Amino acid sequence: MGSVLASTIFTEVSGVLYDTSAVHWTDAEKLRFLNAGQRQLVLFKPDAYVINDEYKLAAGTLQSIPDGSAAFTNAAAATLVEGIQFIKLTRNMGIAGLVAGDAIP
Repeated sequence: MGSVLASTIFTEVSGVLYDTSAVHWTDAEKLRFLNAGQRQLVLFKPDAYVINDEYKLAAGTLQSIPDGSAAFTNAAAATLVEGIQFIKLTRNMGIAGLVAGDAIP
C-alpha cells in the first residue's frame, strides 16, 4: 500500500466534519487525532506497523524485544526503536550478525 499524506486525510475529514475552513478543528488538532488513532491501531493490531531488523540475541532461551534503549542495536550499531510485540523470526544470522543464515520455516 502506498503512502497517504495527512493533508489528504484532513481534506476528506473536513468535509465530513462540515469544517472546510478549519474554523472548529485546526490541522494541528487533526494531526494529534490522527497520531493518536495510529498509536491505538498499533496497540490493538501490532502487525499494522512492522519493522524488520536484526539484532544479536542474548544467551539462553529468554529474549526481549527492543525497548528503544541503546541495549538493542543492529549490526550497524544503530539503536532499534521500541517494540510492542514480536511478530516473527525470519532467519538466524552469523555470530557477528552480518551473514544471513538459513530461513526459518
